[in-house]
Amino acid sequence: MKTTVLAVLAGALLLSAPASAETTQAGYAFCLSEEAYDQLTTAIINNDQHAQDFLYKMGACGPSLKGGLPATVLDRTWMGLVQARVYLDDNAFVVWGPMEAFK
Repeated sequence: MKTTVLAVLAGALLLSAPASAETTQAGYAFCLSEEAYDQLTTAIINNDQHAQDFLYKMGACGPSLKGGLPATVLDRTWMGLVQARVYLDDNAFVVWGPMEAFK
C-alpha cells in the first residue's frame, strides 16, 4: 500500500509543472504579475473599461500578446493561468496569461 501511494505521488510530481517550450498565441491579454492579471480579469468581467485602461497605461498588463514568440512555461495554476518567460530578441519577460496563449 505504501509503495502504491509513493508511486502515485511520484507520478503526480512528474506531471506537475515541468518547464516546457511553447510559442505564444496572438490575441490574449497578459500581465506582468498574477495579481495584475486577477485585477484585469475582474475588470473585464465587470465591464470596467477605466480599470482596464489603467492597467494597460501603467504597463502592468497588455491587451494582446504577439503571436509566434518563443516562451517557456514556468508554472500553471489549477484555474488555467500560466506564468511564462517570453523571449523577444535578446530580452526575456515573465508574464501571466491564460493557458490558451501558450501552445
